[in-house]
Amino acid sequence: MELTERQKEFLKQIFDNYVKHKTPIHYSAVAQWLGVSKWTAYDMLRKLSKEGYLSPHYCLSRKGCPGRSILCYVPTKKLAQLLGREEELQREEWHDWKEMLLSRIESLRCREGHQLVGELSELLSETKTPMMFCAGVLALFAAYIRSVNEKGMQMVQQVAEAINRPEQRLSLLSGMVVGLLSKGSSGDDSPGEGGGILSTLVNKYHQYLERVDRKHYSLLSDFLDDLFQVVC
Repeated sequence: MELTERQKEFLKQIFDNYVKHKTPIHYSAVAQWLGVSKWTAYDMLRKLSKEGYLSPHYCLSRKGCPGRSILCYVPTKKLAQLLGREEELQREEWHDWKEMLLSRIESLRCREGHQLVGELSELLSETKTPMMFCAGVLALFAAYIRSVNEKGMQMVQQVAEAINRPEQRLSLLSGMVVGLLSKGSSGDDSPGEGGGILSTLVNKYHQYLERVDRKHYSLLSDFLDDLFQVVC
């Protein structure tokens, strides 16, 4: 489908506001920005979604019944390519994913670590890039180590701070998890259900880490430092 100028304007407005407000876009907002009816905006969003420029995303409604969700949209890679703004979209997606993970990890102060491990493992299916997957697994590792051995997490931080190369730092946490799982299998400090999930993720983590662009290793390494600040 060849886009009309009006459709291109829709898409540019959606992309700009997604980047500005860092939230999925609802058709009522698009109608207000462009001065059209809600139904015109709704129909256009559906058409552009079918063409692959937008991706549907269900958000919890701020009004109405608790738990009720509303249909919103987020820009796709195809739209970013159309506008020549791929790197900008990647930055926004990375920022949102990172902040969500850190928020979940911070909740360890008042919840069970193994429960959080299970929740984070389910979120991995939503990752869009190898870097986002690796960040999700790093958060899982941190949640697990923190839940079974708080002092162990502090030791990992001390060792990591002495390592300068990002790729070595990123391998450190997975090695610590393997050590704790091995310890649990010998009868000391059982790893529990969370350990069973993580034992299947260690190899997969390293496979995805090899697919991460080398220039993004430093971003993952910085994220690891953020994890240490939250859990230690």
